[in-house]
Amino acid sequence: VLSESIIMFSEVLTISVRQALSRHATFALSQNRTDEFVEYLSTGRRLLFMVAGAVFVIGVTLSLSFPLLFKVPDGFAQQSRIHFSLITIACVLSIPNSVFWAALYAKQRFDLINLSTSVGLVLRAVCIFVYFWLVPYRESSLTAYGTVFLVMTLTQNMMIYRWCRRVMPGIKISSRTFRPEKVREILSFSGHTSLVRISALLHQNAANVLINIFWGPSMNAVHSVATKLPTMVYRIFIETSWVLTPTFTDLAARGERDKAERLLLAFSKILAIGTYP
Repeated sequence: VLSESIIMFSEVLTISVRQALSRHATFALSQNRTDEFVEYLSTGRRLLFMVAGAVFVIGVTLSLSFPLLFKVPDGFAQQSRIHFSLITIACVLSIPNSVFWAALYAKQRFDLINLSTSVGLVLRAVCIFVYFWLVPYRESSLTAYGTVFLVMTLTQNMMIYRWCRRVMPGIKISSRTFRPEKVREILSFSGHTSLVRISALLHQNAANVLINIFWGPSMNAVHSVATKLPTMVYRIFIETSWVLTPTFTDLAARGERDKAERLLLAFSKILAIGTYP
Protein backbone atom coordinates (compact mmCIF):
# COMPACT_ATOMS: atom_id res chain seq x y z
CA VAL A 1 0.00 0.00 0.00
CA LEU A 2 2.76 2.43 0.97
CA SER A 3 4.92 1.64 -2.07
CA GLU A 4 2.09 2.04 -4.56
CA SER A 5 0.99 5.30 -2.89
CA ILE A 6 4.50 6.71 -3.28
CA ILE A 7 4.99 5.59 -6.88
CA MET A 8 1.69 7.23 -7.84
CA PHE A 9 3.26 10.65 -7.22
CA SER A 10 5.77 9.91 -10.00
CA GLU A 11 2.86 9.27 -12.36
CA VAL A 12 1.46 12.80 -12.07
CA LEU A 13 3.28 14.13 -15.12
CA THR A 14 2.98 10.81 -16.96
CA ILE A 15 -0.79 10.67 -16.73
CA SER A 16 -1.06 14.41 -17.43
CA VAL A 17 0.97 14.03 -20.63
CA ARG A 18 -1.15 11.02 -21.62
CA GLN A 19 -4.33 13.04 -21.11
CA ALA A 20 -2.88 15.92 -23.14
CA LEU A 21 -2.00 13.50 -25.93
CA SER A 22 -5.50 12.02 -25.79
CA ARG A 23 -6.99 15.48 -26.18
CA HIS A 24 -4.77 16.75 -29.00
CA ALA A 25 -4.61 13.38 -30.77
CA THR A 26 -8.41 13.07 -30.72
CA PHE A 27 -8.78 16.56 -32.19
CA ALA A 28 -6.31 15.76 -34.98
CA LEU A 29 -7.88 12.38 -35.73
CA SER A 30 -11.44 13.75 -35.74
CA GLN A 31 -10.41 16.38 -38.28
CA ASN A 32 -8.62 13.80 -40.47
CA ARG A 33 -5.18 15.30 -39.81
CA THR A 34 -3.34 11.98 -39.61
CA ASP A 35 0.15 13.48 -39.92
CA GLU A 36 -0.48 15.81 -36.99
CA PHE A 37 -1.95 12.89 -35.03
CA VAL A 38 1.37 11.02 -35.41
CA GLU A 39 3.39 14.14 -34.60
CA TYR A 40 1.60 14.59 -31.28
CA LEU A 41 2.22 10.96 -30.33
CA SER A 42 5.89 11.06 -31.36
CA THR A 43 6.53 14.34 -29.53
CA GLY A 44 4.73 13.06 -26.45
CA ARG A 45 6.76 9.88 -26.43
CA ARG A 46 10.01 11.88 -26.46
CA LEU A 47 8.76 13.78 -23.41
CA LEU A 48 7.74 10.55 -21.70
CA PHE A 49 11.21 9.06 -22.19
CA MET A 50 12.60 12.05 -20.31
CA VAL A 51 10.05 11.55 -17.54
CA ALA A 52 10.95 7.86 -17.36
CA GLY A 53 14.61 8.74 -16.85
CA ALA A 54 13.79 11.10 -13.99
CA VAL A 55 11.47 8.56 -12.35
CA PHE A 56 14.19 5.90 -12.59
CA VAL A 57 16.75 8.06 -10.79
CA ILE A 58 14.31 9.12 -8.06
CA GLY A 59 12.94 5.58 -7.69
CA VAL A 60 16.37 3.99 -7.29
CA THR A 61 17.32 6.61 -4.70
CA LEU A 62 14.14 5.93 -2.73
CA SER A 63 14.66 2.17 -3.04
CA LEU A 64 18.09 2.35 -1.40
CA SER A 65 16.85 4.48 1.50
CA PHE A 66 13.32 3.05 1.81
CA PRO A 67 13.76 1.48 5.30
CA LEU A 68 15.33 4.70 6.56
CA LEU A 69 12.58 7.01 5.33
CA PHE A 70 9.60 4.88 6.36
CA LYS A 71 8.63 2.50 9.14
CA VAL A 72 9.41 -0.98 7.89
CA PRO A 73 8.91 -4.05 10.16
CA ASP A 74 12.03 -5.85 11.36
CA GLY A 75 13.34 -8.33 8.84
CA PHE A 76 11.74 -6.60 5.86
CA ALA A 77 14.38 -3.92 5.18
CA GLN A 78 16.13 -5.63 2.27
CA GLN A 79 12.84 -6.98 0.91
CA SER A 80 11.34 -3.47 0.91
CA ARG A 81 14.31 -2.18 -1.12
CA ILE A 82 13.92 -4.91 -3.77
CA HIS A 83 10.13 -4.56 -3.71
CA PHE A 84 10.19 -0.82 -4.40
CA SER A 85 12.88 -1.28 -7.05
CA LEU A 86 10.64 -3.73 -8.94
CA ILE A 87 7.68 -1.36 -8.73
CA THR A 88 9.91 1.48 -9.97
CA ILE A 89 11.08 -0.63 -12.94
CA ALA A 90 7.47 -1.47 -13.80
CA CYS A 91 6.53 2.20 -13.72
CA VAL A 92 9.56 3.28 -15.80
CA LEU A 93 8.92 0.66 -18.50
CA SER A 94 5.25 1.61 -18.80
CA ILE A 95 5.76 5.39 -19.08
CA PRO A 96 6.83 5.56 -22.78
CA ASN A 97 4.05 3.11 -23.62
CA SER A 98 1.47 5.72 -22.59
CA VAL A 99 1.33 6.98 -26.18
CA PHE A 100 -0.31 3.73 -27.27
CA TRP A 101 -2.92 4.07 -24.51
CA ALA A 102 -3.57 7.61 -25.79
CA ALA A 103 -3.86 6.37 -29.39
CA LEU A 104 -6.50 3.77 -28.46
CA TYR A 105 -8.22 6.42 -26.37
CA ALA A 106 -8.40 8.72 -29.39
CA LYS A 107 -9.87 5.84 -31.42
CA GLN A 108 -12.39 5.28 -28.58
CA ARG A 109 -11.40 1.62 -28.25
CA PHE A 110 -12.39 1.35 -24.61
CA ASP A 111 -13.10 -2.34 -25.09
CA LEU A 112 -9.38 -2.97 -25.58
CA ILE A 113 -8.26 -0.54 -22.87
CA ASN A 114 -10.63 -2.02 -20.29
CA LEU A 115 -9.78 -5.58 -21.29
CA SER A 116 -6.05 -5.03 -20.80
CA THR A 117 -6.64 -3.34 -17.44
CA SER A 118 -8.94 -6.14 -16.28
CA VAL A 119 -6.53 -8.86 -17.39
CA GLY A 120 -3.71 -7.20 -15.47
CA LEU A 121 -5.75 -6.82 -12.27
CA VAL A 122 -7.09 -10.38 -12.41
CA LEU A 123 -3.58 -11.69 -13.08
CA ARG A 124 -2.27 -9.85 -10.02
CA ALA A 125 -5.10 -11.11 -7.82
CA VAL A 126 -4.70 -14.73 -8.92
CA CYS A 127 -0.90 -14.71 -8.55
CA ILE A 128 -1.04 -13.17 -5.07
CA PHE A 129 -3.77 -15.56 -3.94
CA VAL A 130 -1.90 -18.64 -5.19
CA TYR A 131 1.41 -17.44 -3.75
CA PHE A 132 0.10 -16.80 -0.23
CA TRP A 133 -1.94 -20.00 -0.38
CA LEU A 134 1.07 -22.16 -1.22
CA VAL A 135 3.80 -20.35 0.72
CA PRO A 136 3.62 -20.24 4.56
CA TYR A 137 3.21 -16.76 5.97
CA ARG A 138 6.62 -16.68 7.70
CA GLU A 139 8.36 -17.63 4.45
CA SER A 140 6.54 -15.17 2.20
CA SER A 141 8.28 -12.02 1.01
CA LEU A 142 7.58 -8.57 -0.36
CA THR A 143 9.84 -9.40 -3.30
CA ALA A 144 7.20 -11.80 -4.63
CA TYR A 145 4.57 -9.07 -4.61
CA GLY A 146 6.94 -6.72 -6.43
CA THR A 147 7.55 -9.40 -9.05
CA VAL A 148 3.80 -9.93 -9.51
CA PHE A 149 3.31 -6.17 -9.88
CA LEU A 150 6.03 -6.04 -12.55
CA VAL A 151 4.54 -8.96 -14.51
CA MET A 152 1.04 -7.46 -14.31
CA THR A 153 2.24 -4.07 -15.58
CA LEU A 154 4.24 -5.56 -18.44
CA THR A 155 1.28 -7.74 -19.47
CA GLN A 156 -1.07 -4.75 -19.59
CA ASN A 157 1.31 -2.64 -21.63
CA MET A 158 2.22 -5.43 -24.03
CA MET A 159 -1.48 -5.99 -24.77
CA ILE A 160 -2.02 -2.25 -25.35
CA TYR A 161 1.00 -2.07 -27.67
CA ARG A 162 -0.07 -5.05 -29.78
CA TRP A 163 -3.69 -3.90 -30.04
CA CYS A 164 -2.62 -0.40 -31.03
CA ARG A 165 -0.49 -1.85 -33.81
CA ARG A 166 -3.39 -4.01 -34.95
CA VAL A 167 -5.98 -1.21 -34.86
CA MET A 168 -3.66 1.32 -36.54
CA PRO A 169 -1.17 -0.71 -38.60
CA GLY A 170 -0.04 2.23 -40.72
CA ILE A 171 0.82 4.51 -37.81
CA LYS A 172 4.56 4.86 -37.20
CA ILE A 173 5.61 6.64 -34.00
CA SER A 174 9.29 7.58 -34.26
CA SER A 175 11.75 10.36 -33.44
CA ARG A 176 11.61 11.50 -37.08
CA THR A 177 8.14 12.96 -36.53
CA PHE A 178 9.11 14.78 -33.32
CA ARG A 179 7.97 18.41 -33.50
CA PRO A 180 9.38 20.90 -30.93
CA GLU A 181 6.41 23.25 -31.46
CA LYS A 182 4.08 20.53 -30.16
CA VAL A 183 5.92 20.38 -26.84
CA ARG A 184 4.44 23.66 -25.63
CA GLU A 185 0.89 22.58 -26.48
CA ILE A 186 1.29 19.25 -24.69
CA LEU A 187 2.92 20.73 -21.58
CA SER A 188 0.37 23.55 -21.40
CA PHE A 189 -2.53 21.10 -21.24
CA SER A 190 -0.52 18.79 -18.95
CA GLY A 191 0.04 21.63 -16.49
CA HIS A 192 -3.70 22.10 -15.96
CA THR A 193 -4.48 18.39 -15.65
CA SER A 194 -1.53 17.77 -13.31
CA LEU A 195 -3.04 20.19 -10.77
CA VAL A 196 -6.18 18.06 -10.64
CA ARG A 197 -4.08 14.91 -10.36
CA ILE A 198 -1.94 16.32 -7.54
CA SER A 199 -5.00 17.36 -5.55
CA ALA A 200 -6.40 13.84 -5.85
CA LEU A 201 -3.10 12.30 -4.75
CA LEU A 202 -2.86 14.59 -1.74
CA HIS A 203 -6.39 13.57 -0.81
CA GLN A 204 -5.88 9.83 -1.29
CA ASN A 205 -2.22 8.73 -1.34
CA ALA A 206 -0.55 11.23 0.97
CA ALA A 207 -2.61 9.80 3.82
CA ASN A 208 -0.85 6.42 3.48
CA VAL A 209 2.58 8.07 3.74
CA LEU A 210 1.62 10.12 6.82
CA ILE A 211 -0.07 7.14 8.50
CA ASN A 212 3.10 5.08 8.02
CA ILE A 213 5.34 7.78 9.45
CA PHE A 214 3.22 8.49 12.55
CA TRP A 215 1.46 5.17 13.26
CA GLY A 216 3.33 2.44 11.39
CA PRO A 217 2.58 -0.22 8.76
CA SER A 218 -0.26 -1.98 10.60
CA MET A 219 -2.38 1.16 10.42
CA ASN A 220 -1.62 1.35 6.68
CA ALA A 221 -3.44 -1.96 6.33
CA VAL A 222 -6.40 -0.79 8.45
CA HIS A 223 -6.76 2.42 6.44
CA SER A 224 -6.44 0.57 3.13
CA VAL A 225 -9.20 -1.89 3.98
CA ALA A 226 -11.44 0.90 5.33
CA THR A 227 -11.26 2.87 2.09
CA LYS A 228 -12.04 -0.04 -0.23
CA LEU A 229 -15.85 0.40 -0.16
CA PRO A 230 -15.95 4.17 -0.85
CA THR A 231 -13.29 3.72 -3.52
CA MET A 232 -15.41 1.05 -5.20
CA VAL A 233 -18.50 3.30 -5.11
CA TYR A 234 -16.47 6.18 -6.57
CA ARG A 235 -15.24 4.01 -9.44
CA ILE A 236 -18.70 2.67 -10.23
CA PHE A 237 -20.36 6.07 -10.50
CA ILE A 238 -17.60 8.57 -11.30
CA GLU A 239 -15.04 6.74 -13.40
CA THR A 240 -17.77 5.54 -15.76
CA SER A 241 -18.14 9.14 -16.92
CA TRP A 242 -14.51 9.21 -18.08
CA VAL A 243 -15.36 7.15 -21.16
CA LEU A 244 -17.29 10.16 -22.48
CA THR A 245 -14.22 12.41 -22.49
CA PRO A 246 -13.00 11.54 -26.02
CA THR A 247 -16.59 11.68 -27.26
CA PHE A 248 -16.92 15.25 -26.00
CA THR A 249 -13.50 16.04 -27.50
CA ASP A 250 -14.55 14.55 -30.83
CA LEU A 251 -17.79 16.59 -30.84
CA ALA A 252 -15.85 19.74 -29.96
CA ALA A 253 -13.41 19.08 -32.81
CA ARG A 254 -16.33 18.74 -35.22
CA GLY A 255 -18.07 21.84 -33.84
CA GLU A 256 -21.20 19.85 -32.88
CA ARG A 257 -22.09 21.83 -29.75
CA ASP A 258 -25.77 20.79 -29.66
CA LYS A 259 -24.93 17.09 -29.55
CA ALA A 260 -22.40 17.70 -26.76
CA GLU A 261 -25.00 19.57 -24.68
CA ARG A 262 -27.63 16.85 -25.17
CA LEU A 263 -25.12 14.16 -24.19
CA LEU A 264 -24.04 16.11 -21.10
CA LEU A 265 -27.61 16.63 -19.89
CA ALA A 266 -28.67 13.05 -20.60
CA PHE A 267 -25.70 11.50 -18.81
CA SER A 268 -26.04 13.90 -15.85
CA LYS A 269 -29.67 12.82 -15.36
CA ILE A 270 -28.79 9.13 -15.61
CA LEU A 271 -25.93 9.52 -13.13
CA ALA A 272 -28.11 11.46 -10.70
CA ILE A 273 -30.85 8.81 -10.79
CA GLY A 274 -28.29 6.05 -10.33
CA THR A 275 -26.59 7.64 -7.31
CA TYR A 276 -29.66 8.67 -5.29
CA PRO A 277 -30.30 5.18 -3.81
